[in-house]
Amino acid sequence: MSPARGTVGPKHPFVTGVRSYIEAMAREYGIPSPEDKGIGDSVEALISALRQAGRLTGEEAATLRALYQAERNAEREQQKRAFWQGFVGPRLGVVLYLDFDGVCHGVEAFRRLSLAQGIKEWMASGEPAPVSTDGRHVFMYCNDLALVLADFPGVRLVLSTGWVMSFGLEAARACLPAALQVRVVDATFHEDTSRRDWMLTHRGQQVATHAHRHGFDHWLALDDDTDGWPHAGDRLVECDPDRGLGDPKTLARLRERLAALQDGETK
Repeated sequence: MSPARGTVGPKHPFVTGVRSYIEAMAREYGIPSPEDKGIGDSVEALISALRQAGRLTGEEAATLRALYQAERNAEREQQKRAFWQGFVGPRLGVVLYLDFDGVCHGVEAFRRLSLAQGIKEWMASGEPAPVSTDGRHVFMYCNDLALVLADFPGVRLVLSTGWVMSFGLEAARACLPAALQVRVVDATFHEDTSRRDWMLTHRGQQVATHAHRHGFDHWLALDDDTDGWPHAGDRLVECDPDRGLGDPKTLARLRERLAALQDGETK
């Protein structure tokens, strides 16, 4: 960026961070910080205000946006690394990738709720999941999973479900019982992920990419989607989409595989 207009110069050194730089410029020219906005939206609003006030050229505004995005991405990666390392030194223990539909409940329970009320509307209501005449409801098998994991306190959950893309990580996590919520540390979908690319990628590839990116050696996945799984026999605990974790045989397989992974992780 050229400092010829007097807008970008040594008065605001970049060593203070791009966000601080932008905020300092705004203060200098009497532009107030916007209220009721997140950090990213506030920065964008300040850049736009500086541009409209004639304090930034279009090129300067575009460069500041790019620099701020790069800084934000770097901060996220640093926070993520620190977050993961906080569990087991530089390594996480056993990671279990968890799908919702066809795992935590049968796909029919999901379909009925979608048609009768709508998933988003039910989540916003704060009410317990409605129970159909045959006793089925969403997340009905979560307590079975919690009971299995009670014997494996070091297992952490990464949500691999499309619910995260549709409703966000926090909203998806809140659907689980407390015993499972506290184990959730991440999701395969992130807000900066391309929705189109994610939806066109097989579930197995989504999970394997996430595990590779974070350097996970000891992981399993609970899923009814069997497409695109590398080494599926070693990693995937397949669920019947109609029975999910309501199938005792699936729970038994999960327990057996977790025990084997835990033994390997501690050796």
